[in-house]
Amino acid sequence: TMDAPEPVAAIDGTQVVISWDAVVSPFAVEWYEVQDVNGQPVGKVKATEMRFEAPAAGTYSWRVRCIDIAGNLGPWGECSITLGAPAAPVLTVSLNEDLVDLVWSKTAADLPVVAYDVVRVWEETRADGVVETREWDYGRVDVQALSVPAMSVGTHTFMVRAVDNAGTTGPWGSADFVVRAPGRVTFFDCGSVDNNVMIYYTDPDYVFFPIREYLVEEIEDGLGMELGRTDAHFFADIRSTAGDFVYGITPVDAAGNLGQRNTMRIAVSPPPDFI
Repeated sequence: TMDAPEPVAAIDGTQVVISWDAVVSPFAVEWYEVQDVNGQPVGKVKATEMRFEAPAAGTYSWRVRCIDIAGNLGPWGECSITLGAPAAPVLTVSLNEDLVDLVWSKTAADLPVVAYDVVRVWEETRADGVVETREWDYGRVDVQALSVPAMSVGTHTFMVRAVDNAGTTGPWGSADFVVRAPGRVTFFDCGSVDNNVMIYYTDPDYVFFPIREYLVEEIEDGLGMELGRTDAHFFADIRSTAGDFVYGITPVDAAGNLGQRNTMRIAVSPPPDFI
C-alpha cells in the first residue's frame, strides 16, 4: 500500500506553496495529484511541491495523493491555510503651507501590499441647513505619502487602506484634520484725500492656510457689494460723491475659505470741483 502524503501549505512571496515529503510506495511514484477539497483539480506534478498565485483573503484547503507507475491511486493527505487581509495603516496628517501632507505606515500582511486607497470624508451644510456627507477619492497609489491641496473649513477625515497582491483590501486607517478659517485684518492709516479713499490693513490675526487674496466690499445696510479683490495690503477707491462710506476687508485663504470681515468707516468730503 501507498502512504498518504502529509502536505503543508505556506506563503512564499505572492504564491501559495504546497509541499510534502516523498511517499513510500511499492512501485515508483509517477505523479502527485493536487486538488482543492471540493475536488477541483489544481494540477499534477512529479516534484514534491506545487506553486500557484495566492488567492484573496480566506481559508483554503487542498489535498494531495500519489499515483504510481501502475496507475494505482494512494490515499489523500490534506492541508489548509488562512490568508488574512492587510492590517490598517497608521496615518499621520499635517499642514504644509497650502498643502496637507499624508504619511502612513507600511502595513503587516500575509501577501505583499501593492497599493493603497486614499479618501477624504467631511460634512457640509447646505444653504437650507441640511448637512450632507461628502467624499473625495484620491485614487489608488503605490506610495506611502501624499500631499493634497487645501480644503474647506471643518473637520476632514482622511482614510487609507492597503491592497495586497491578490486584490484583498484591509480595514481603513484614519486621522482627522481640522481646518480653521482666517482671522481678521487690522486697519491702519486709512483715510481720504478729496475723493480718493485709501485703505491700509495688516495680515489677519490668524492664518491657517496661506492668504491668497483680500475681498474688498462696500457695506450698506449690513450687505456687502464687492468692489474687488487684491493680494496687496492696500486698496484705493475713487468716490464720485461725498459722504460716509463703510468698507469691509475679508481675507481669503488658498482654499477659498473666507475669514472674518473687518469694517472701516471713512468720510469723503467733496473737493471744490464737486460743486
